[in-house]
Amino acid sequence: MSEACQKAGECVLNATLAATGAKNKGIVQRSDLTGFNFAEVPTILIEMGFLSNLDEDALIFDAFPPHYGNKSGAKPKLLEIIFGTP
Repeated sequence: MSEACQKAGECVLNATLAATGAKNKGIVQRSDLTGFNFAEVPTILIEMGFLSNLDEDALIFDAFPPHYGNKSGAKPKLLEIIFGTP
């Protein structure tokens, strides 16, 4: 993992934990994600929960219901939650 990716991951992880109170499960390096392997910019993936866990699935659905799939999107909402900006 590049130093830039590690730093970006730590910043986003810490902001996400502060904003959500989620449990810190750390940063995991992966080499099996092709898009990440060829990225030319820092690349991170946030796992918000496990859909195989019905309780977590319900929490994720409540936080990001299907209508967030439109152009306003879940990503801007997540960024607002993490960084506190509209």
